[in-house]
Amino acid sequence: MTPLTIGPFVLEREMFFLLLSVLAGYAVLKFRINKTDSSSFKMDSMFTNSILLSFLVWKFSLILFDPLGVIRQPAMILYFDGGITGIWLAVGAVLIYLFLKKRKNGIPWSILLDGAAVSWFGMYGTYHLLLFTTNHFTWMFHLLAMIWSHVILGVWIRREEVSLPRFIQYVLWYLIGHAFIQFFSHAPDVFWGLNGEQSLYLVLAAITVVVSLGIERGRR
Repeated sequence: MTPLTIGPFVLEREMFFLLLSVLAGYAVLKFRINKTDSSSFKMDSMFTNSILLSFLVWKFSLILFDPLGVIRQPAMILYFDGGITGIWLAVGAVLIYLFLKKRKNGIPWSILLDGAAVSWFGMYGTYHLLLFTTNHFTWMFHLLAMIWSHVILGVWIRREEVSLPRFIQYVLWYLIGHAFIQFFSHAPDVFWGLNGEQSLYLVLAAITVVVSLGIERGRR
């Protein structure tokens, strides 16, 4: 993407979009916290800590993957990051952080998952809205991804009820919808005519169905 020049500073356009998306996710989470009266669990501070932790792990994971290169040229940390592997490492670090905070503060799973989901929908939908305005090759993919994320988010935040079955229901629809939307992404096929993200969405949807059936069976 073309970088943004702000005075003497040069910022990648994608990084700027990510920053705006994070702010949107935070705003949606704050609205949801007030609507469900779950402010005592301090989900907003957990959100900011998770974002900061994920960025630091992603950025400095380069030290783990290329320690000799960093020792020879420390400035590499400013210009490079951990790439895809670093992203997965950051996701793992955030999941561990959230699990530890849940145990320490006694946060119900329903509250934790509800907050995580609405903030994700807010970030994801905003990010694709911004990409839609600049990426003309895959504009249909970004438009549909933005609309679907905001439709799910709009239905979700209207309800004051926080429950695990409702979380599973909305996430399942979200995954199925995005598996279809991926046909417009022009990503290369990797498995039976599906691209990597489509395959991941469908696998997660199948896992969601199994978990839902397990919960229903446990209730009976």
